[in-house]
Amino acid sequence: MKVAASRLRDKAVVTDKGHTIGLIYDLIINEENGKILALVVEPEIGKDISKFIVDREGMILIPYGAVKSVREIVVIDERELVRRQMLAKVPRRSGIPRLSAPESESV
Repeated sequence: MKVAASRLRDKAVVTDKGHTIGLIYDLIINEENGKILALVVEPEIGKDISKFIVDREGMILIPYGAVKSVREIVVIDERELVRRQMLAKVPRRSGIPRLSAPESESV
């Protein structure tokens, strides 16, 4: 699937269980291979973001491996999101959350 990054800006991000997360604000791209690592999502007003990985500005970081589909809205696999967020919270020597799949896992 090919979609221009500029067309993703401000698309609604919703889980496959119908929970609204927010709007796409930006993308995090791996500079070495050009693959999308994560969506940077501006949370819905009043959204409890404590269950999400967030950046310094309070934007939600959604690992790209949790994206189920991109159409008029972006649908996130809620179970995969939880799994990847748990994986990202495992401390790493670099101190940077793991937003992509581990080396042994294919994406």
